Amino acid sequence: MHLKNPNIVNKLGGILLIDKNKNPVYLDESAGQLFKDVMGGKYGAVAPFTPPSEAEVLEQLAAAARAQRDSLLASTDWTQLPDVPQATREAYAVYRQALRDVPQQDGFPTDIIWPTL
Repeated sequence: MHLKNPNIVNKLGGILLIDKNKNPVYLDESAGQLFKDVMGGKYGAVAPFTPPSEAEVLEQLAAAARAQRDSLLASTDWTQLPDVPQATREAYAVYRQALRDVPQQDGFPTDIIWPTL
């Protein structure tokens, strides 16, 4: 959360923050007091925020994309059972291979074209 002005306090003792989308986020009195305590050093020094590097962001995006891909693969595992009609197995086999190939796409992990049936 990006703090526009952490000292904005309303009449009830809460704190109004501005999130990264410029939406107001109101912390009630108890959360407002906790925020004041933390920022005031009551619980020790507040570590400075270090944004993730581009490599870390890409790694997180890749992990999320692979997790989504794995979920899509798992949801179609049933299609490869021997009692599923051959035409269905073949159609899903192509789709499943396309899912496995997602990490090899040129835009991966920021610009993914998800395969469809």
